[in-house]
Amino acid sequence: MIQLRDYQQKAVDSVFKSFKRYPDEHPVIGLPTGAGKSYVIAAIIEKAVTEYENVNILVLSHVKEIIEQDYNAIKNFTGRDVGLYSAGLFSKEIRQVTVAGIQSVYRKAPDFKQFNFIIIDEVHTVPLEGNGMYKTFFDAMGNIRYLGLSATLFRLGGGYIYGKDKLFNRVSYDLTSREAFKKFVDDGYLSNLKTIATNIEYDVQKIHTQNGDFKISDMSDRFDRTPITDGAIQEIIKHGENYKKWLIFAIDIEHAEHIAETLIRNNIMTNVVHSKMDDDRDMVIRNFKRGKYRALVNVNVLTTGFDDPEIDLIALLRPTKSPVLHVQMIGRGLRVSPNKSHCLVLDFGGNTEQI
Repeated sequence: MIQLRDYQQKAVDSVFKSFKRYPDEHPVIGLPTGAGKSYVIAAIIEKAVTEYENVNILVLSHVKEIIEQDYNAIKNFTGRDVGLYSAGLFSKEIRQVTVAGIQSVYRKAPDFKQFNFIIIDEVHTVPLEGNGMYKTFFDAMGNIRYLGLSATLFRLGGGYIYGKDKLFNRVSYDLTSREAFKKFVDDGYLSNLKTIATNIEYDVQKIHTQNGDFKISDMSDRFDRTPITDGAIQEIIKHGENYKKWLIFAIDIEHAEHIAETLIRNNIMTNVVHSKMDDDRDMVIRNFKRGKYRALVNVNVLTTGFDDPEIDLIALLRPTKSPVLHVQMIGRGLRVSPNKSHCLVLDFGGNTEQI
């Protein structure tokens, strides 16, 4: 069996202590990107199945990459036959332990009535208000025990995701502080982040706000301009000379394509991924991981569930007011890899100073 790190075991133990002390409440765990959250989930499942009778566990997420990652981690850690229920992964198997996409199950609660313990990965994506997919599913499932995990225990405009009158009541374990991050780096579990001030920095003073963040169309009109993009790309090329794998965040699809075109004109092998791509997206990501492209430009896709430890440069050409989005973007560079001493972050959007 895979050996847990000390902090991972403490996270697992904290859940069962919380269940014992607060049987009617629902805890959350905070672990940074790259800290092995999937194996914490797997260990919680193994302990629950071993020690409790008649327990059926459903692991939920909203991102195909995370669903697949959790499914593989649980199978590898526990050695159990795990169900996979996700239209995006072409599977509808239900077992005692099942990993599922919320999009695939939220209207099908009667098929999952046997489950009495639900774990939500990337729980910061669960809306705090309204009638979203998670609320629809939980309302239909009735009174059950659930647990959440995330690298960010807060939401833009909504504050912390736990507390009185919220889906989750308390934190059982949290290692998302600056002090904890420094220890992760010092212990060699996470890669250090190095930032360099860029000559070009987007001026967001006149950008309107929509749904708590900068309005996409305003940002596109103001910043998706050839002189701005050319200048930013020249800085990326200059600072990125000794960095092997670049991940770039863009405002929208057109912006991403213009960034990629500029990089290609400068002889940088580049491709683009975005939410409107289907099978091609997976192929592009695989080729990026294999080293076919030096740079990958993405739009709201590779912020969660994307794991490539070799990423050593992140360029933020997408301003945001959201601490959650900012943490998720730079988190793509936190995983350690041989011959990688740090990950360089070039923040053209000025997110670090604003957030």
